[in-house]
Amino acid sequence: MNSWRKRRRSPSKPRSKGPGSPSTGSGGTGPNETGAGKTGQSGTGESLDDRIDAAVARFTDAVETVRARTSGPLITAARAVVYGLVIFSGVIGVVVLVTIAAIRALDIAVPGDVWSAHLIGSGIAGGGGAWAWSKRRPGARKRA
Repeated sequence: MNSWRKRRRSPSKPRSKGPGSPSTGSGGTGPNETGAGKTGQSGTGESLDDRIDAAVARFTDAVETVRARTSGPLITAARAVVYGLVIFSGVIGVVVLVTIAAIRALDIAVPGDVWSAHLIGSGIAGGGGAWAWSKRRPGARKRA
């Protein structure tokens, strides 16, 4: 529920009658006292508590709207950046481990020293690079 209701003064302590006016201290039943069924000065029949509830609800809605429009997208963008960096780090680690495992497997499978496994691995990487170079479009990148 609303936190202002929990902090409301007890009925034994009188409230002031308005800004700048001192409290009478008599515990009277004026329009701004802590009575549950008392009506305010507006003459609309709404109790003071109902008007306070409506004002608090409007203020809360305004704050939630501002938060949703400002910090909501920023939080989403920050999460995307953090998750992207974590995934990128994981992918780099997997690529390094797979490369090490492939070189070790080639070293075991191919007779000779480790240079032969490095030669085969370099040939595969060079072939992949040459294939990617042949697929590029030379006119796609314009020079300023």
